[in-house]
Amino acid sequence: MEGSRKIIQFGESSYVVSLPKEWVRRNNLKKSDALFYSENGNGELIFYPNSADKKEEVKEATIIADNKDALHLEREIMSAYVNNCNIIKIIGEIKERQKIEKILNNLLALQIIEESSNKIIAKDFLNIKDVSIKDIIRRMDFIIKVMLEESVESIEKSNRYEDIASMDKSINKLKFLVYRLIKNVFKNPNKIKLLDVSLQQFLSSWIIVSDLEQLSDECRRFTRFLKMQKLNDKEKKAFLDMLKEINLLYSEIMKAYYNNNKILAHSVLAKKGHMIDLCNETFNICDSKVCGPMIEKMKSMVTSVRNIGRVIVDQEDE
Repeated sequence: MEGSRKIIQFGESSYVVSLPKEWVRRNNLKKSDALFYSENGNGELIFYPNSADKKEEVKEATIIADNKDALHLEREIMSAYVNNCNIIKIIGEIKERQKIEKILNNLLALQIIEESSNKIIAKDFLNIKDVSIKDIIRRMDFIIKVMLEESVESIEKSNRYEDIASMDKSINKLKFLVYRLIKNVFKNPNKIKLLDVSLQQFLSSWIIVSDLEQLSDECRRFTRFLKMQKLNDKEKKAFLDMLKEINLLYSEIMKAYYNNNKILAHSVLAKKGHMIDLCNETFNICDSKVCGPMIEKMKSMVTSVRNIGRVIVDQEDE
């Protein structure tokens, strides 16, 4: 919504600006309701209703299960989840019921509350006031550091693919939770104040969450390829050296993120070319067929680290 309003003088010390009727209706406001405002760093006043205390309308999604496999139902369930449906109903002939139950139970803040032969009902218990995007990123960071350490373990001793795949699922759950918050705030912008972040931080957080999830995926894929073939000693050493470099690079970029250290972020970004060169050198000394895909996964991990660095250096001071 865009437009303009004229400023009207009201008495000796106040001025009045009229509100668009559509905005008033959409926020369920009426005469004498209070509006709140804050001033951002650009000299702008941001007004918002106190809708955080208003009881929101329950949003339901009904999914017809007839003639649909588990993968199809999963897509519909995820769509309802990220679109902040409070109640998700799956009705009809539910094939692969155990898979559907597992999908629902794996989604954060969602719980099955009713079940019968032709029906599953899940309810959302998410309270946006209890969610911290900063804490979510810290949790994702912790899991990824463990995944990278397990990747090193997979080369040195025994493959840890199953453990890494399980951790990757945890990363995905956290990503979908943040996606829900994004959709929620874009629909109700005034809710941003409940998350204790600015709009700029909110956008940056979503980019970082996406890159963390991508890095997690590539770490999982790397160990899956690693599991497919036994490397010789020369290849093991090359990949081990590369993974240790990536671990260090990732730790440095997350340190830069937490401290908003642009100098450190620039230092990490400057190493990207060197890291890609190391990947290419590793490829040149490898004989195994799976080395090529494994190296591409490592390059992608380096790119994810670079993307996080770009967010840090591009962040404007508030």
